[in-house]
Amino acid sequence: MDDNGEYAMVERFRYVRQTEYPGKASVIFYKNGAALELNESGMPVLRSSDTRSTPYYMEAEINSPMADLEPGEGYAMDTTWEATRATSTLRNITGAGVILSPLSVAASNHSLEISGSFGVFFPGKLQAHFFDIHGGEQQILDLQPVAPQTRVDLRQEVRAPAQSVRVSVHLVDDQGIDRGSLGDARYDLPWHDAP
Repeated sequence: MDDNGEYAMVERFRYVRQTEYPGKASVIFYKNGAALELNESGMPVLRSSDTRSTPYYMEAEINSPMADLEPGEGYAMDTTWEATRATSTLRNITGAGVILSPLSVAASNHSLEISGSFGVFFPGKLQAHFFDIHGGEQQILDLQPVAPQTRVDLRQEVRAPAQSVRVSVHLVDDQGIDRGSLGDARYDLPWHDAP
């Protein structure tokens, strides 16, 4: 770990609805270390707290859906791994990255301060998309360049369109592909009601 935070590895897979999974679970967690558990008789017992014999760890394993295969057939389940900078305050994951501190806005004078903390999965830039009360997009504004190896601490003052009520911050990668939102926030501009 350094001043920029820790790395987070995110594994993605597609959950298949109405399909049987081993143990009726698409993800299984295994843990070790001191723990209170029930024995075969249903009585609580404390597993050893000696960290040399029972070290603390937790493992998550993704299960594939069950598949009936004929001789010579095959089945594959695709997963993707994405790395980014993060901290222990990780709150959520989107297609664009991880959310460490949710997007927030504060209106003052004739500007908005947009802030939040994120880890992104792709190098590119952040863009602010402004929307009116009916959901119509009013403006797109470039905010700052970003990269997976650097935690994003967004704190930027922008001029919002006069009739806007919501902003959504998106990650656009270096190829110009919009990878999705890192969050959105509603606001009320104090100058909306001005004559």
